[in-house]
Amino acid sequence: MSNPFLAEIRIFSGNFAPKGWALCDGQLMPISQNTALFSLLGTTYGGDGRSNFALPNLQGSAPLHLARALACRSVSWARAAASRR
Repeated sequence: MSNPFLAEIRIFSGNFAPKGWALCDGQLMPISQNTALFSLLGTTYGGDGRSNFALPNLQGSAPLHLARALACRSVSWARAAASRR
């Protein structure tokens, strides 16, 4: 995988995490072995913040590109504006 950055989430079709990556399945990670990642995520997704923190749990979620989400929102705004006229 080319030029990854810390805390990056990428779509991957497999039942294992590539070397140097972790699955977004809510697993607890030890802070002592992942201090840089903990400094970015904190306890946003769980963990006690003293000895561990959790990765996000994206199981059962579907990816959606930001541009598509923004396009859907702008269409909704346009419809709402048109209905007020």
